Amino acid sequence: MNWYIFKKCFKTKFLGFKFVILPIILILLLIVVWGWLGLPKQFLINSAGILITTFVGAWAGGLAAFKEERKTKELNRRTEQVCAANKAIFNVAMIGNAFHNLDQQYIHKNGVFDNSNRALIMDSPSYGMMKNIEFNVDELSFFLDQSGEIGPMVLMELMIFEWLYQNLRQAVNLRAEAYEDLHVAIQTGGILDIDFEYIKAHYKPQYAKLEEMTNQMIELVPKGIDDSNKVNQKLQEALRLQFPEQSFLQIKFPEQISN
Repeated sequence: MNWYIFKKCFKTKFLGFKFVILPIILILLLIVVWGWLGLPKQFLINSAGILITTFVGAWAGGLAAFKEERKTKELNRRTEQVCAANKAIFNVAMIGNAFHNLDQQYIHKNGVFDNSNRALIMDSPSYGMMKNIEFNVDELSFFLDQSGEIGPMVLMELMIFEWLYQNLRQAVNLRAEAYEDLHVAIQTGGILDIDFEYIKAHYKPQYAKLEEMTNQMIELVPKGIDDSNKVNQKLQEALRLQFPEQSFLQIKFPEQISN
């Protein structure tokens, strides 16, 4: 039993004792005292009536306050969950747009993709260009409370999607370093008029790293674009099931450029 359920049960039981059992005990005690003191019967009836009326009013007020507090907490909890869901959708959009941007501005620009020298002719995204984007799993843990497999699976796919993006982010940074290392090596060599084959033959370590990171980028980007749409669709589906009448942020990605 978690803390929230424990507090809820405790408050319910405490209210039952305070506004039901306690009045009965006091009325019985009043009868005993009345018999022991030999007070008039009418005095007992009046006192009991006042006591019952007081406790009934207190019980009704306490119950209403308890229900209102519970309603407020549930509303706040729902608001927090909706906010967390919209932030997750926004992060999916940010990551998806990063994949699309790399695809359109670098991989499929000026015939780079089909060129055998693409590692050398493709512009290099600058180091640190891609922001660190993470999903707050703690805020999205309400998906685990959803019946069926959709909620937990969405949470798992968000984590995998984030991992894919982090791999791409690392590849972009490493390619930027490799690109810089190759150009420094060429400038140090002092030969100005060189072709691609000469670079491949005389700067093998630098070129090998640049080619590896280029190929890794080209491999990750199409998968990221495809996963962006799938993750968004599944996330929206899970949210419709959990919040049927709630509106959420809607995103639309650019068309993918075919290879």
